[in-house]
Amino acid sequence: MDKQGKLNALYATDEGFVEVLIVSLTSLFENSCRPIRVFVIEDGLSQKSINMLEDLATHYCQEIEFIKIPDYSSMFGRVIDAKRYALSAFSRLFVSSMLPPEITRVLYLDCDTIICEDLGDLWNTDLQGAVMGAVNDCRSYRYSTNLGLSRNDVYFNSGVLIIDLDLYRKEGIEERFAAAIFEFDGLLEFPDNDLICRELAGKIKELHPRYNLISVVRALSVSELLVFRNPDNYYSSDLVEEAKNNPAIVHYTSFFAFNGRPWNKGYDEFDGRFFSCYRAISLVRDVPLRVNWSNWGSRSRILFSAMPRAVSLRLFGFVHSVLKPTVQYFALKRYKKAFRNEF
Repeated sequence: MDKQGKLNALYATDEGFVEVLIVSLTSLFENSCRPIRVFVIEDGLSQKSINMLEDLATHYCQEIEFIKIPDYSSMFGRVIDAKRYALSAFSRLFVSSMLPPEITRVLYLDCDTIICEDLGDLWNTDLQGAVMGAVNDCRSYRYSTNLGLSRNDVYFNSGVLIIDLDLYRKEGIEERFAAAIFEFDGLLEFPDNDLICRELAGKIKELHPRYNLISVVRALSVSELLVFRNPDNYYSSDLVEEAKNNPAIVHYTSFFAFNGRPWNKGYDEFDGRFFSCYRAISLVRDVPLRVNWSNWGSRSRILFSAMPRAVSLRLFGFVHSVLKPTVQYFALKRYKKAFRNEF
């Protein structure tokens, strides 16, 4: 905790995700047994949205502070390619310079997370000298080796992070991220997540999967998950089942088997219950659900359902664990060659 004994939580958002953030914050405040100081790195929030977030914090007698997203184009001297993600996602990489120096530890949370219990145990996790703690993302080794890591290196999900800011500052982590962004700009499939795994390999403590229960893990059995994702290093079946039966943080990551995510119309009612119960008591409870316009997701679900499940898992698993990272591998190889020739 900081000097005031508060849990420091960090989110990053733009106007398009503020309704989802409000639901996440509602779940965080509803389940907390301690004072919380929330920092929101914002990219163009309207005054109406800022007022709603302040009203929410006031209702729960908690603190909230807003930090303007840095001008990354000026910082790096070029436009940053964030792929399909909001530019605010990069802010978690530069958290140590954006937060006050007296903040020595922070819990980063993606907006699409739902907190199901008091996070005191997570907050007090002994990182044992690691820069941060995170949950294994369950991916094939190719995603790690594409980043120049070994086959045994774990690929982590950056949606929930416990960060030791003292160590982050001491080891100059931000400078390493800045250099890596310049080197790989526009080439990485999951830019901020990839950079965290690459630059902090060996410096991330693996957390229990219940602290970041992603959609694919909720949707598949353990045996199906291993076929679909084909990871070399993952949790035991007992730990995964424990996480599914008693999640601390549910993370609504994209997964083709679901109709978008729970703020969309037609989402799976059973899986969406974590989100909908807090949305029902939030400041956005009367805001209509969105329409999911993802044709790719709809077609994928139809194709997945049209075949025997075992066949679908192997086919889609091949695309995810072999084909996609192989395509990325050759793209990176061509880029690195051009990068060396340029410099």
